[in-house]
Amino acid sequence: MNSYCSNIEARDSSDDPDVESDAKYKPDIVFYNPTENLPKGRIASFQQMELFVEFNRGVTSDPFTDTDEPGCTVPFQKLSDETCATRGQMALYSTRMQIYQFRTCVFSVGVFGKVARLFRWDRAGAIVSAPIEYSTAGNRELAEFFYRFDRMNPAQRGWDPTVCDATAKEATAFARAIRTVARGRNSALL
Repeated sequence: MNSYCSNIEARDSSDDPDVESDAKYKPDIVFYNPTENLPKGRIASFQQMELFVEFNRGVTSDPFTDTDEPGCTVPFQKLSDETCATRGQMALYSTRMQIYQFRTCVFSVGVFGKVARLFRWDRAGAIVSAPIEYSTAGNRELAEFFYRFDRMNPAQRGWDPTVCDATAKEATAFARAIRTVARGRNSALL
Protein backbone atom coordinates (compact mmCIF):
# COMPACT_ATOMS: atom_id res chain seq x y z
CA MET A 1 0.00 0.00 0.00
CA ASN A 2 2.91 2.36 0.65
CA SER A 3 3.70 2.40 -3.10
CA TYR A 4 0.74 4.71 -3.73
CA CYS A 5 0.00 5.99 -0.20
CA SER A 6 2.63 8.40 1.09
CA ASN A 7 0.54 10.39 3.59
CA ILE A 8 -0.78 7.48 5.65
CA GLU A 9 1.04 4.51 7.14
CA ALA A 10 -0.68 1.21 7.97
CA ARG A 11 0.17 -0.89 11.01
CA ASP A 12 -1.10 -4.26 12.18
CA SER A 13 -2.33 -3.48 15.69
CA SER A 14 -4.45 -6.58 16.24
CA ASP A 15 -2.24 -7.71 19.13
CA ASP A 16 -1.26 -4.32 20.54
CA PRO A 17 -4.03 -2.41 22.34
CA ASP A 18 -3.92 1.25 23.30
CA VAL A 19 -1.92 1.20 26.55
CA GLU A 20 -2.93 4.78 27.39
CA SER A 21 -6.52 3.71 28.06
CA ASP A 22 -8.09 1.59 30.78
CA ALA A 23 -9.65 -0.83 28.32
CA LYS A 24 -7.55 -2.78 25.87
CA TYR A 25 -9.08 -1.91 22.51
CA LYS A 26 -7.24 -2.92 19.36
CA PRO A 27 -8.54 -2.48 15.83
CA ASP A 28 -6.88 -4.93 13.43
CA ILE A 29 -5.21 -2.30 11.22
CA VAL A 30 -4.67 1.36 12.04
CA PHE A 31 -3.47 4.14 9.75
CA TYR A 32 -1.35 7.04 10.96
CA ASN A 33 0.07 10.20 9.49
CA PRO A 34 3.77 9.24 9.12
CA THR A 35 4.93 12.82 9.72
CA GLU A 36 3.58 12.75 13.29
CA ASN A 37 5.42 11.36 16.33
CA LEU A 38 4.01 7.83 16.01
CA PRO A 39 3.63 5.35 18.83
CA LYS A 40 6.39 2.76 19.07
CA GLY A 41 5.71 -0.70 17.65
CA ARG A 42 2.33 -1.74 16.32
CA ILE A 43 0.25 -0.16 19.06
CA ALA A 44 -3.25 1.17 18.41
CA SER A 45 -3.29 4.79 19.56
CA PHE A 46 -6.76 6.32 19.43
CA GLN A 47 -5.13 9.69 20.08
CA GLN A 48 -3.30 9.60 16.74
CA MET A 49 -4.97 7.18 14.32
CA GLU A 50 -6.42 8.53 11.09
CA LEU A 51 -8.48 5.48 10.13
CA PHE A 52 -9.02 1.90 11.28
CA VAL A 53 -9.85 -1.40 9.59
CA GLU A 54 -11.60 -4.26 11.36
CA PHE A 55 -11.65 -7.83 10.01
CA ASN A 56 -14.28 -10.47 10.79
CA ARG A 57 -14.17 -13.90 9.24
CA GLY A 58 -17.04 -15.73 7.68
CA VAL A 59 -19.79 -14.88 5.23
CA THR A 60 -22.31 -14.33 8.04
CA SER A 61 -20.17 -11.73 9.81
CA ASP A 62 -21.40 -8.84 7.61
CA PRO A 63 -23.63 -6.91 10.04
CA PHE A 64 -25.82 -5.54 7.24
CA THR A 65 -28.04 -6.89 4.50
CA ASP A 66 -28.72 -5.38 1.10
CA THR A 67 -31.55 -6.00 -1.27
CA ASP A 68 -32.60 -4.31 -4.49
CA GLU A 69 -36.19 -5.52 -4.29
CA PRO A 70 -38.68 -2.62 -4.25
CA GLY A 71 -40.84 -2.55 -1.14
CA CYS A 72 -38.60 -5.02 0.70
CA THR A 73 -39.21 -4.95 4.46
CA VAL A 74 -36.01 -6.77 5.44
CA PRO A 75 -34.16 -4.62 8.03
CA PHE A 76 -30.81 -3.19 6.93
CA GLN A 77 -29.12 -4.33 10.15
CA LYS A 78 -28.75 -8.05 10.76
CA LEU A 79 -29.79 -8.85 14.32
CA SER A 80 -27.75 -11.91 15.34
CA ASP A 81 -25.47 -11.86 18.39
CA GLU A 82 -22.38 -11.92 16.14
CA THR A 83 -23.47 -9.05 13.86
CA CYS A 84 -24.64 -6.87 16.77
CA ALA A 85 -21.28 -7.42 18.48
CA THR A 86 -19.45 -6.49 15.26
CA ARG A 87 -21.40 -3.25 14.86
CA GLY A 88 -20.89 -2.46 18.54
CA GLN A 89 -17.14 -3.05 18.31
CA MET A 90 -16.79 -0.73 15.31
CA ALA A 91 -18.98 1.93 16.93
CA LEU A 92 -16.84 1.71 20.06
CA TYR A 93 -13.63 2.26 18.08
CA SER A 94 -15.05 5.25 16.19
CA THR A 95 -16.39 6.72 19.44
CA ARG A 96 -12.98 6.41 21.10
CA MET A 97 -11.35 8.24 18.19
CA GLN A 98 -13.91 11.04 18.53
CA ILE A 99 -13.34 11.21 22.29
CA TYR A 100 -9.55 11.50 22.01
CA GLN A 101 -9.39 13.69 18.90
CA PHE A 102 -11.13 16.87 17.77
CA ARG A 103 -13.14 15.34 14.94
CA THR A 104 -16.14 16.15 12.81
CA CYS A 105 -16.18 12.56 11.51
CA VAL A 106 -14.16 9.33 11.41
CA PHE A 107 -13.67 6.90 8.54
CA SER A 108 -13.24 3.14 8.85
CA VAL A 109 -13.35 -0.04 6.81
CA GLY A 110 -15.01 -3.27 7.84
CA VAL A 111 -14.00 -6.51 6.12
CA PHE A 112 -16.59 -9.25 6.61
CA GLY A 113 -15.74 -12.53 4.93
CA LYS A 114 -15.62 -11.81 1.18
CA VAL A 115 -17.07 -8.30 1.35
CA ALA A 116 -15.91 -4.98 2.72
CA ARG A 117 -17.86 -1.86 3.67
CA LEU A 118 -16.77 1.73 4.08
CA PHE A 119 -18.02 3.69 7.10
CA ARG A 120 -18.24 7.40 7.82
CA TRP A 121 -18.99 7.97 11.51
CA ASP A 122 -20.03 11.15 13.29
CA ARG A 123 -21.68 11.82 16.62
CA ALA A 124 -25.13 11.14 15.15
CA GLY A 125 -24.36 7.69 13.72
CA ALA A 126 -22.80 6.16 10.63
CA ILE A 127 -23.16 6.07 6.88
CA VAL A 128 -22.41 2.60 5.52
CA SER A 129 -21.51 1.74 1.93
CA ALA A 130 -22.96 -1.04 -0.14
CA PRO A 131 -20.89 -4.23 0.08
CA ILE A 132 -17.67 -4.25 -1.91
CA GLU A 133 -16.90 -7.75 -3.16
CA TYR A 134 -13.17 -7.20 -3.06
CA SER A 135 -12.25 -10.80 -3.90
CA THR A 136 -13.95 -10.58 -7.31
CA ALA A 137 -13.40 -6.89 -8.07
CA GLY A 138 -9.64 -7.13 -7.72
CA ASN A 139 -9.63 -4.73 -4.76
CA ARG A 140 -10.05 -1.75 -7.12
CA GLU A 141 -12.72 -0.05 -4.98
CA LEU A 142 -10.77 -0.49 -1.74
CA ALA A 143 -7.52 0.61 -3.36
CA GLU A 144 -9.26 3.71 -4.72
CA PHE A 145 -10.68 4.53 -1.29
CA PHE A 146 -7.23 4.31 0.36
CA TYR A 147 -5.65 6.27 -2.51
CA ARG A 148 -8.21 9.07 -2.16
CA PHE A 149 -8.04 9.05 1.66
CA ASP A 150 -4.26 9.38 1.42
CA ARG A 151 -4.65 12.56 -0.62
CA MET A 152 -7.32 14.19 1.58
CA ASN A 153 -6.38 17.18 3.71
CA PRO A 154 -6.95 16.92 7.48
CA ALA A 155 -10.38 18.59 7.34
CA GLN A 156 -11.53 16.16 4.63
CA ARG A 157 -10.31 13.28 6.80
CA GLY A 158 -12.54 14.53 9.60
CA TRP A 159 -10.22 16.69 11.72
CA ASP A 160 -12.04 19.75 13.07
CA PRO A 161 -10.29 22.77 11.48
CA THR A 162 -11.84 25.19 14.01
CA VAL A 163 -9.86 23.79 16.95
CA CYS A 164 -6.58 25.49 17.80
CA ASP A 165 -4.29 25.85 20.82
CA ALA A 166 -5.17 28.53 23.34
CA THR A 167 -3.06 31.66 23.34
CA ALA A 168 -0.97 32.38 26.44
CA LYS A 169 -3.48 35.08 27.39
CA GLU A 170 -6.44 32.67 27.02
CA ALA A 171 -4.66 29.97 29.05
CA THR A 172 -3.93 32.44 31.87
CA ALA A 173 -7.54 33.67 31.89
CA PHE A 174 -8.83 30.09 31.97
CA ALA A 175 -6.54 29.14 34.89
CA ARG A 176 -7.66 32.25 36.77
CA ALA A 177 -11.34 31.38 36.18
CA ILE A 178 -10.80 27.80 37.42
CA ARG A 179 -9.11 29.06 40.61
CA THR A 180 -11.99 31.49 41.20
CA VAL A 181 -14.61 28.78 40.78
CA ALA A 182 -12.63 26.35 42.96
CA ARG A 183 -12.30 28.93 45.75
CA GLY A 184 -16.05 29.65 45.55
CA ARG A 185 -16.88 25.97 45.90
CA ASN A 186 -14.45 25.47 48.78
CA SER A 187 -15.86 28.46 50.70
CA ALA A 188 -19.41 27.18 50.10
CA LEU A 189 -18.42 23.89 51.76
CA LEU A 190 -17.18 25.64 54.93
